[in-house]
Amino acid sequence: MRTKRQGNKQLPNGALDNGRWTVTFVPTFLQYLGATNDDVWTLKLHDTITALQAIWNEIYKGSAQDGREKIKHRVEKHCAVYDVVRIES
Repeated sequence: MRTKRQGNKQLPNGALDNGRWTVTFVPTFLQYLGATNDDVWTLKLHDTITALQAIWNEIYKGSAQDGREKIKHRVEKHCAVYDVVRIES
């Protein structure tokens, strides 16, 4: 049985707030792809998940100065973050 592809609605609560997903997270991942991969069509799963987790931790770490809340999430294969960023990239 084929599983349904996840979309933005399945992202962790708060991920889309203040444009952090579309303005910062996705473009940062695209920069990573362009800067570190000779062939963006043959990404290694472990490297991709490691990069996504590092980006997530930085973008969603929260800030008392501007009132952004920390959003904890563990990036794994076929979680919404992984699936959606693969669709958008």
